[in-house]
Amino acid sequence: MKRSFVFLFCLALSITLSGCSLFSWMQDKSMTRATPQGLYQQGSELYQKKKYEKAITIFQRVKDEYPLEDIAVLAEIGIADAHFSNEAYTEAYLAYDEFVNRHPTDENVPYALYQMGMSRYKLTDTIDRDQTETWKAKADFERLISRYPKSPFAVMAEKALQEVKTKLAENEFYVGEFYFKSKKYKAALNRFEVIARDFPNIGLDYKVKYYIAEARRMLAEEQAKSLEEKAKTEPAPEVKPEPKKEPEQTAKPAPAPEPEKTIAAPLEETTQPSSETKDVPEKVTEQMSQEISAPATEKAVEPSPEQASEPPLEQKAEPVEEPNPPAEETPKS
Repeated sequence: MKRSFVFLFCLALSITLSGCSLFSWMQDKSMTRATPQGLYQQGSELYQKKKYEKAITIFQRVKDEYPLEDIAVLAEIGIADAHFSNEAYTEAYLAYDEFVNRHPTDENVPYALYQMGMSRYKLTDTIDRDQTETWKAKADFERLISRYPKSPFAVMAEKALQEVKTKLAENEFYVGEFYFKSKKYKAALNRFEVIARDFPNIGLDYKVKYYIAEARRMLAEEQAKSLEEKAKTEPAPEVKPEPKKEPEQTAKPAPAPEPEKTIAAPLEETTQPSSETKDVPEKVTEQMSQEISAPATEKAVEPSPEQASEPPLEQKAEPVEEPNPPAEETPKS
């Protein structure tokens, strides 16, 4: 009886002591988890176990509760990586894009840009489907290569970019071949020319050149055939006689202006006595001879007593070019 009592007492004591040590261990572990580093470590362990939803929850706690800690930056990358590994590529792209915008100078930006391109690439469909996401992935990879050409992720992006270009070229070729078989040669030619211009050295050069030549030949034949059919169906145009053109009347030259005639001042006769009238014609004649510069001189005519009573007659001078002396008048008896 005593032995059983001692055994029970020892058992209870050991349980009590072990319980105290277990409680202290659990308390230490919970304190470790409460720190930002402890939370991030817990999220990383969940991520390694592929428990991505729980890992995202822990990383979000680090980001929200300790935003000023350096470990919060890594927690943002952890959130994006957990979405990417969980094949939630749209959410992953948004998380990586947020990281790049919030930390543009961080050393992890090249990695985030590469993952953005890969998230887009994972969303692409087969070559017979829409390739919008493929074009966006191409832009993301080219952005990484141009901004960080010496980064190791730039080398990885160049390899991924080649795959993206191949997929885009195959999509263009698929659509172009469909148009060609449907006898839509113009649309087919546009697709093949895009491949030749934007995606050379992909492995489709020979086929593209062949289809370009064939599409152009078929377009030329279609055009010639349409012109021939149009000429057959349309009636011949009526040939109307051209109206006779009346001879144009040549404008007559305007007559040259006649030279102005200079008129000499008329001779004035006065009713003065005969002695004074003799002097007046001589003076007038002298004046006219000086104006017309003629060698001949005019003889003054003495008026008769009958003419003296008559009013004086106006005498017009002849043109300068051909001066004529005034006719002599014989006095009446």
